[in-house]
Amino acid sequence: MPSLRRNGRKTVDQAKGTRIGGRSHGPKFQFRTLDDFVLTQKLSSVAEQALRNKPEQVYSEKLVKPAPTGWVRWLAANKQTCDADRCDPCNQPGSDRSKVQAASKSCSSVQDLDASRQPANVVYANAQHRHAPSNAEEQTAACDPVRAVRCYTKAAEQGEADAQFKLGTFYANGTGMAKDEESALHWYKLAAEQGMVEAQFNLGLCYKHSLGVTQDLELALKWFTKAGNKSHVEAQFNVALCYLHGDGVKVDAAKAARWLKKAAGRGHSRAQFQLGLCHSEGLGVPREDFFAFIQFRAAAIQDLAVAEHKLAVCYHRGTGVEKDMDLAIEWYIRAAEQGHNQAQYDLAACYLRGDGVALDVEQGMAWMQRAAEQGHPDATAFLQD
Repeated sequence: MPSLRRNGRKTVDQAKGTRIGGRSHGPKFQFRTLDDFVLTQKLSSVAEQALRNKPEQVYSEKLVKPAPTGWVRWLAANKQTCDADRCDPCNQPGSDRSKVQAASKSCSSVQDLDASRQPANVVYANAQHRHAPSNAEEQTAACDPVRAVRCYTKAAEQGEADAQFKLGTFYANGTGMAKDEESALHWYKLAAEQGMVEAQFNLGLCYKHSLGVTQDLELALKWFTKAGNKSHVEAQFNVALCYLHGDGVKVDAAKAARWLKKAAGRGHSRAQFQLGLCHSEGLGVPREDFFAFIQFRAAAIQDLAVAEHKLAVCYHRGTGVEKDMDLAIEWYIRAAEQGHNQAQYDLAACYLRGDGVALDVEQGMAWMQRAAEQGHPDATAFLQD
């Protein structure tokens, strides 16, 4: 297969002077509400800043594992046992000292207890609908998961919400015990009822995806809403999807758009993309190509392939922005290299037609082949003719 080169095209980093609506600072536009104006200005500012930096460094969705703190490394290295009077987790703000101390009696190392008091940061991977282990779980598993589970269980049985939540994740992932989604649900529910936002979100996912319980979309929406009202961005996005698709509630595009704005305003790439679609179709919000473009760009600079493709189409057709084939090709390439088959097909068509790029049959056929391998029906039909 030939090299899939960029042919010296202008890169996204060189696009900071992009003209929007024919003017350097955006078109003269009548904003319907102050919220629309503020959100658009915020997203535009974020997008411009990202274009001046490396796009892949903006809005990283990966969890960064913090290095173990010095006292944890030292005590672990010297095999010290946990002393609750000196234990840093016991002295963290919001800790219930008596419950943590009681649980610590069965801990053989500070690492066990440290894991039980880490900030809750378990996130579901929506694509797989599975519980992703937190840094604490991974850290504990490397120590002694079975012993750590005893620590969690003692604290959880005494009503410690953080321990209840994390014990739920252990059951969900089978860490230190057999995987048990019903038990995971039980502990999530106890923590959620105490107001723990991460547990409320995970409980919503359990009800949505039948994890340890019969599917109940109304309860899923209830718990997503509780977490969303506490600014849990993934929960806000899921509330929007419920209203958009009618999951557990009557379809309400306007409410969906309001929740999408909440999540999009905090940098949630899929919410930004979905809000862009709403604006491009007039779904729950006024149909405005410029707003759609702004949202697609905000999501695209976070490397969301479907948004990169939509942004390429905007530049290609001049939808919501001045037509710019250099940038269209650049964004087609970025999406295509991530395996987006429609972007691969559109890029192939550009090369085969000489549309915005020098005619290059070899490049065109290479991208057409990749699109077909990704299951694009038109690409497959083209190669069979």
